[in-house]
Amino acid sequence: DPKARALLKKELREVRNAGGTVFFTSHALADVEEICDRMAVLHGGRLRFAGAPGELKARYSTSVLEDAFLRCISENR
Repeated sequence: DPKARALLKKELREVRNAGGTVFFTSHALADVEEICDRMAVLHGGRLRFAGAPGELKARYSTSVLEDAFLRCISENR
């Protein structure tokens, strides 16, 4: 539902802008990039990354968060 999604993102931004912390779980990486100051990538029961969305993109030399995510989870660790 696009309207509910937009309203939720507005509420989350307001909490963030007021200095609050919100734990937001989503597979929609565009929303994560838009809303979150920091993110974590969990894959196979392991923490693969924690930091800002921009840091993940820089680590994998891409401007697209989805590409960085896919490269992150495909690494053999």
